[in-house]
Amino acid sequence: MIRATNTGATVIIDHHAQVTHALDRHTRGALVGEVEGRSGITPYAWWVARYGLWPLLALGLAVAGLALLVRRR
Repeated sequence: MIRATNTGATVIIDHHAQVTHALDRHTRGALVGEVEGRSGITPYAWWVARYGLWPLLALGLAVAGLALLVRRR
């Protein structure tokens, strides 16, 4: 993953979620590093493509409802 911002973190992150290259915050510069393309679909994208966000909404409402029930007792 390559993340570039004007004022925040400009970094290259590998597939193990490790920052491999970074620029200091609030500095101007060019970040040079190697990246490797990946193919395929992530598990989240596969799941959302098939079911949409409705299961997440239902889970959130269920947790909120359970929290209200526990609070009332």
